[in-house]
Formats: sequence, structure tokens, C-alpha cells
Amino acid sequence: MLGLPPEIPGNQISFLTLSADYYEALAEILVHAKERVLIVGWSFDDRVVLSRESEHHTGSEPCSVGTLLVDCANRNPDLHIDIRIWGAPPVFGADQHISRWFRSRAEDIHNLDLRFVPADSAFAARHEKFILVDVAIAFLGGIDVTHARWDDAAHSAANPKRTDPDGARYVPYHDVQAAVSGPVVRDLWKLALDDGIIRTIPEADTTQTLWPPDLPVDATDATISLARTRLYPETSRPSITEIREHYLDLIAKANERIYIENQYFSDRSIADAIVTRIQEPEGPDIIIIMSKELPDTLGRMTMGANNSLQLSRLLESDTHGKVSFFSRVAPDDTDVTVKVHSKLMIVDGRYITLGSANISRRSFGMDSELNVVVDAHDCDNHSIARELEARLCAQHCGLSKQDWQQLVWDHGRSVPEALNARSIDWPGLADGKHSLDATKLPPEIVEKLDMEAPPQAESALQSHVRSDPGRILARMKQGLLLVLALGLISGAAVLFVRMDVDMNSVLDEVRAIYRARPVLGIALTIASYWLSMALFVSVLVPVVFFSALHGPPLGMLFSLVGLLSGAAIYYRLGLFVFDADWIDRFKAVRAAKTQLERIRPYGVWAVAISRMVPSGPFAVVNFVTGMLGFTFRQFLLGSLIGLIPGIVAFSIFGEIIQNVFTDPSWINIGTLAAFLLVYFAVARLILGLIRTIAGWASKQGDS
Repeated sequence: MLGLPPEIPGNQISFLTLSADYYEALAEILVHAKERVLIVGWSFDDRVVLSRESEHHTGSEPCSVGTLLVDCANRNPDLHIDIRIWGAPPVFGADQHISRWFRSRAEDIHNLDLRFVPADSAFAARHEKFILVDVAIAFLGGIDVTHARWDDAAHSAANPKRTDPDGARYVPYHDVQAAVSGPVVRDLWKLALDDGIIRTIPEADTTQTLWPPDLPVDATDATISLARTRLYPETSRPSITEIREHYLDLIAKANERIYIENQYFSDRSIADAIVTRIQEPEGPDIIIIMSKELPDTLGRMTMGANNSLQLSRLLESDTHGKVSFFSRVAPDDTDVTVKVHSKLMIVDGRYITLGSANISRRSFGMDSELNVVVDAHDCDNHSIARELEARLCAQHCGLSKQDWQQLVWDHGRSVPEALNARSIDWPGLADGKHSLDATKLPPEIVEKLDMEAPPQAESALQSHVRSDPGRILARMKQGLLLVLALGLISGAAVLFVRMDVDMNSVLDEVRAIYRARPVLGIALTIASYWLSMALFVSVLVPVVFFSALHGPPLGMLFSLVGLLSGAAIYYRLGLFVFDADWIDRFKAVRAAKTQLERIRPYGVWAVAISRMVPSGPFAVVNFVTGMLGFTFRQFLLGSLIGLIPGIVAFSIFGEIIQNVFTDPSWINIGTLAAFLLVYFAVARLILGLIRTIAGWASKQGDS
């Protein structure tokens, strides 16, 4: 455990209610970092442009965050930049995109370290979004440095600046991030150390300030609490549910008003707590602002149904008219939903909780989350919470601060009534009750769509899968492939015997063709290796065939020339498309990259191992070898070392197969089966070596 004090006094804080403002401030601060930068996120996209203003551009092209980080690392060798992104298992997706260019720079630049960090469960996520710059300033909240996040205050449907790195438009986006400086920054470093995503923390420089001069300060002396969700399966450490506890405590304390912005509202305990309060005659008003609908179909069917269930319960229990529920749409096109991604609650214009946690069971009980909690009475600016609420309401109503204040005054100082009036007069704010989707599924089933803990079965699988369900599937696939291979070969042998085919006669006829036209025969032999690669047929087929045809010595020579020449062709193609991100769309390419990237620090031996046990078709593995920038020397030596043992083994295998087909005795069939068993055992041994080496490689450069 961290041993953090429950409250950390003496901090400066600012609330950035626009992602555009957050990105601008971040772009300005990163260039002044001296010692350490830590970026922690659920998602990351190095191609994202932080600043859409010309002064932060390099030349005529906008500067991406990846370019900015590489420039910072190159300019200051004493600056260490650590990027820690959730390592999502195959069953999930974090919508991440890290370009090949940036990955290669992170590997080559000693003080730029990019790593993917798995969650404590295969079914959980590392959902935190925070950035620490030296011990001077930190940002935390709901905004990742990734695509489809940048937006300005207008949230219009037709904003030409709101495009992702591929040039595609995305829906308007609303979120809130906090900037903090002071003692809380050091405690955030300690939190990262306790979580094991870094190994050391920087020394504090009490004279350093990185606060941008144009970033407004909401309080200069604030007391801040850190709240977390942590799951520690398979350990003696108790899980941490501080964020849920803070939510429940603040809801119980509320007297006047609870203002909520969130992507989800699916946690029953929070809904129950609010139902209890709104049934009190003098209970607080409840204002909830969410998206009109979730942007993806699967999300609408699962979490959307859960949101509707809990919100409907609130509205049904609202006998005193306390609940107001609004959604945001683009004011210039009401068919376009504004994605409300905030994770914020303000209570009585006094308490603020803000961070990465959705109001969902998984955010409160399973995913790794981080929030801050601020009590305005413990700040030098006692109005900090009311000012934040007013700023947000003004934005949601498309009004200036002064016009919003006048609207509230005109409606008897009632914030809910002012919002309701504006939702009638202005198209950008809509009554959220009309967006609730009815579902016929039983509530107990709908609620299970929002997991609050990993399945119990995971504990039994944990030692086998190590938070990666893909390993169980891989082992099953290996076993099935072995059984299938043995069955096919045995079946083919029996079929040939019943057909009374003379295998030696067939091979003799092919040899006669080679003797008549040797040059053409050699050319066709080499071309057959290339063709097998192009058609994604296993290269073992021509190796075995030509070994049986020519005998092991000559067959081995043909195999070596054919495989090396074909591999060189695809290696050169890989070099040619080094920066082509579209290649990553192919699953086979991604799989090969995953293996090769982990063992890349071992150069020649990495290439050799990839030849012994490829993670995909032979052509793809060679293609990726070129894409990842292995030198021609590494490619050539590694290919020779990796291919020769396999060529020798399967040339002998060709002889064994020929013996089975010409004389299918139990001795020959047993020899074939024994060879296959030995081969798969050796392959398994090499796979273990790959995992070990990959583990060593991933630990290099820890700081």
C-alpha cells in the first residue's frame, strides 16, 4: 500500500473543460521538461496533433505528439520519457494506434521508453489517464492522448479541425482534465512506483515551475485527495475501492445539488444511493449530463442498456421532481451526438471528484482507475466548485459565463430550471429522458453486462494463461494441429496403399524430366519455393518433396537456395513499406510483429529464432523482418542459422515419408510418428526460449 495521507494540502489546481485546452497546455509544457516525463493511459496515438495553432507546428505540417516527444528526448539526453499504455489482451481492444515510426524511435532512443502494461486480470483494464512532468506539474482526468479526443467549445458537427490522424471526421467530444502542481505531484509518482510501472521517481526540485502563464489557476492552495480502484487477484493484497466509497460518501452528504457528467451510469450502488436521497422531501436536486447515445452498436446493446436501466430507476423513483437528465448534441446538426466522456461529480458547489472512473461497476471494482477529490472549503478559493459547475453548464448551454448567470437568475436561481429552459430554446442541449432505450431483458441479465469482478474461473486459469486467454487457445491449437498432422499423413499412407500407387515410379518420371531439361528443372524448383510462399502454402511442402525427389544432399541445397532467395524478396518488400501503417490491418502481420518486436534486441538470434518457429506464414515473417528494420547482415546470418537445422531435419523427414508411402510398415509409420513427436517437442522448447528471451528484452532499460 502507498501509505498516502488522506488529504494532500498546498497544491495549485486548474480544471480544463476542453480537450483542446488540455492538449495546448501539454504541448507547451513538454518542451520544458528537464528530468522525467511519465505518460500513463488506456490508449495512445503518437500521430495526434496536440496543438492546432501555428506556433507549435514544425514547418508547414502540424507537429504530432510522437514527433514532439522524440524531439524532446533527442534534445535533452538527461530527460527520460516513459510511456506506459494498457497492454490489452486479445479479447479486448483499447483502440490504440502507435505508428511503426514511433515504435522504432522508442527502441533506438535510449531515453524514450514505450511499454504496454497488462492489467491485474485478463478481464480488467488499466483505465487511468495521467501525465507527470518532472515533480512540477501533472494532468489527470478522463482524456487520453489519442485520436478522436480533440475538440473545442462549439462541439459543432462541421468543425474542419476535428479529424483523426487518418483524416476522418469523428463526433464532437466533451471531457474534463485537471492540472495540478505541488506535493500531490510527488505522491502521483509514488503511486506509479507502487503500481510497478516505474522503478524510480525523480528528485523534487522545489524551485521548478512549469505552469504555463496562460493557464488560468482555479486555486493556489488546495487540499487534494487521491482515490483509486485497484484489483489484486491471486494476492493477499485487498482490493481498493476508494472511488466508489468517495462517491457514496459525497452523495450521502449532499444537501443542495448533485451535478454529474459521465460516459456511463450503470453502477447499482450509486443508483440506489441517489434513489434514497431523491425520495427525501428535502433531498438534493440531481443533474445528469450524458451522451444521447453511445457511439458504437455493441456499446448501445450492452452498457447503453445498463445506463437506461439505472436511469429509468431514478426517474421512476423521482416522486419529488428532483432528477434532471440532459444529453448533448451538435447545435448545427442535432442528429450528431456529442460524446460526453467526462467522469465528474460536483456536490453542493463544494465537493469535486474527477478522474478516469466511469459510474460503472467495473470502474468501481475491477479496472485500475484514478480520481482526485477536492473540498472547496479546504482551498483558498472557496468558490472553486461552483465556478467549475457554472463554467460547464454555460458550455453545455452554448452561453457565455455572464449569460448563464443571468439565465439562472431569471429562473429563480434554479440551475435545473435554467438548464431545462435552455434545452427548449437551444438545439445543442436535449432532454435526455427521450434517449433512454427500453430493453426486454431481465434487469439481472442487463446488470451482468457491466462486470464488477473477473469470473471465478479465471483464478483456476491464472497460472496457465498469465492474464492472456490467447495462450490457452494457442495450446489447444497446437494439440489439434499435431493430431491432425498425424491423422492426415497416416490416412494418406493408407490411401496410397489401397490405390496401389507406385511412389518410386512417380518420382522416377519426375527425375526423367529433370535429366532431359536440367536448367528448366532447376528454375522450376526454385520457383516452386517462391510460389509456396506467395500462396501461403507451408514451405515444408517443397522441402520434403524435393528431398524425396533428389535425395537429402541435393534436396537440402535446393531448399537453402529457394528459401533464402524467396525470403530475400519479401525482406526487401518489407523494407520498402517500412512506414506504411495500413499493413498493420492484417492479423498475420500483427502476430509476426508481436513476436519479432519482443526479441528484436537480440538481432541475428532474433531472426534465427523467428525462422525456427515462425509466428505466421514464412513470407509474412520475412516481410515483417524488413519492416522492423533488421539489417541485411542480421537477416542473412539469422536466416542461415535458423533455416539450416529445419532444412536438414525435414530433408530427413522427406526420406521417412517416402519410406512410409513405398513401404507402409508399422516400423516406418512408427518412425514417422516419433519424428513428428520429437519435432513438436523441440518446437515447444524453442517457443519457451522465445518467451524467456522476450521477457529479458522487455525488462531492459527499466527505470
